[in-house]
Parts: sequence; structure tokens; C-alpha cells
Amino acid sequence: MRFEARPRPSVLIVDDDRDLADLYATWLQDDYYTRTVYSGRDALDELHDGIDVVLLDRRLPDIPGDEVLVTLRDRGMDCRVSMVTAVNPGFDILELGFDDYLTKPIDREELRRTRRAVHPALLAARPAQRPPGGEVGGGAGRGRAVPGARGPHRRTRSGGR
Repeated sequence: MRFEARPRPSVLIVDDDRDLADLYATWLQDDYYTRTVYSGRDALDELHDGIDVVLLDRRLPDIPGDEVLVTLRDRGMDCRVSMVTAVNPGFDILELGFDDYLTKPIDREELRRTRRAVHPALLAARPAQRPPGGEVGGGAGRGRAVPGARGPHRRTRSGGR
């Protein structure tokens, strides 16, 4: 399935935990067109220019999220990537070219805050989708800048930990 041109951004959700991936899609479906895949191989098949955002699990059983991200960047795709990890990443992740990372478990509010902090350029590029009052974006609040990474680089942690 390919994304068609549309006013709302599209998100590819990649996580081998099917229940979790489907939950993220449910949380995002009001603001984004979502597509969910459950493996790195399926993610590579779905990567194309119609995707605005990739929510990418770092530890996939077939092809690691790191390799999916490198392939995405090698293809010259200019989408935003939020890496999702169950552990706090080390400095090795800084060279990967991600825009944000989230540490599991992620709750709905955290995903929403991160979306606004990481993807304001998407909203600004689509003026018809701006919220009332014209305000675009927002802050992740609990996020911390990650030097050396790409984009706004918010590091968000669940539960205020």
C-alpha cells in the first residue's frame, strides 16, 4: 500500500510488538495517516517519498532499526525518524541521523508531545492543517537535546523518570 498525496502527514510505524505498534497507530490516527509494519524487512518495502514520519523500533528481530535508518538515509529520504528503544541509547546512536528517540514504555501523552516537538516543520509546511490561532509545534517538555544528532533531537523519557 502506498500513501497518496494528502493534507495530513503520513507515519510509518515499525515495531515487532504488534499490539504496541497498533496502539501507536490508534493514538496517531486523528492527526496522521498511519501505516503499520512489524519487521525491518517490511519497513524497507514501505519506505518511499510519501512518508513524512517513521516511528522506528531500534531492536527488530530480522533487520535492526539502526540498519533500516541507515538505508532510509542512504536512499536520500527526507522524512523525520523517531527511534524507539527499550533502553537508554549510548553515544553510538548519535551517528545514525535520527530526529528524536523515545524510551519505552511510551504513553499517549508523551507520543503526542514528541510529535509536536519533533515534527513542527511538517505542520508548518501544511498551513491548512494548523490548529486554530495558527500555533504550530510545541515543546516536548521533559525532552533533552541530544547533541550531534539530526533535527530537534529531543530525548524523551516515560513517566518523568
